[in-house]
Amino acid sequence: MAPDRLSTSQLLRTVLRSCDARRIGIALLITGSLATPLVAQPSPRLGHVMTSAGPSGGVFLFGGGAGNIPRTVDSLWLFTESRWSAKSLPGPQGREMAAGVYDGRRNVFVLYGGSGLGTRTKFGDTWEWNGRVWRERSVLTPGPRDHHAMAYDEARGMAVMFGGRNANSGTFPNETWTWDGAAWSLADTVTGPGGIGHHAMAYDSRRQRVILFGGDGPDRAATGDTWEWDGRKWERVATDGPGARTRHRLAYDSARGVTVLFRGTDRKLGWRKMGEPQYWELSCQLPINTFNRSGVPSTASDCARIASAELQRLA
Repeated sequence: MAPDRLSTSQLLRTVLRSCDARRIGIALLITGSLATPLVAQPSPRLGHVMTSAGPSGGVFLFGGGAGNIPRTVDSLWLFTESRWSAKSLPGPQGREMAAGVYDGRRNVFVLYGGSGLGTRTKFGDTWEWNGRVWRERSVLTPGPRDHHAMAYDEARGMAVMFGGRNANSGTFPNETWTWDGAAWSLADTVTGPGGIGHHAMAYDSRRQRVILFGGDGPDRAATGDTWEWDGRKWERVATDGPGARTRHRLAYDSARGVTVLFRGTDRKLGWRKMGEPQYWELSCQLPINTFNRSGVPSTASDCARIASAELQRLA
């Protein structure tokens, strides 16, 4: 029997798994079955950015650390149907631990911040890809930072960025910034998740909330808090489910109205991979938010179907 080729969802699951401390090949199926690599594909990497490609369908992948002697790369890739294509055009310098989202109102991929391996460069720049060219936005920014997270607030038409490490001070500011396509604005918030990095964010389109889970702070202790942003303030919600972790991923399944959490690590235990379970689902049916343990997927598509559906959903 001929080896199976990678489906979109299988590939996305592999990419989601590559966020942990091990470099896992992007175009290799990790389910025990054989896979045929694609002719053109990104190299194995970690610390990259991955987000929806909008109305055209597919997924963008940018940057990350690659190679046996890690170096940051500046390549932008687009995955559609069953093939990767490289967008070899001038743009942002190579970086890892940046964050990005697809702005569905303006139809651009927004990239912010990150850091360079080897060069120790910390970036505080704002870039946008419109499907043809990169454009650096010459605006006042939140400053150089990495290990932050972003989500696109569809209802309010702006990207929401939280936390990360400030390269100038080395601190983890408890700051929420929004980008409307013209300027960055610091939200006036009294409460919030606190100074953290390595957290994950996703947008719940049904309830028009940004969901934030986990991360670690200056004391390097992982957290297991769940927060929601309603466009004005953060609220810590009552949940029961995943343990404290970092370097995990969130995606929203709009068809079923649940936020999905996948994997992660616990820094207190020496970057132990979280093995229980492989993913969780947050059912946000008011007034109670509840995390439910989901069974270990029997195939790659069982898990990545959820991430794939949201990543490719039109914003």
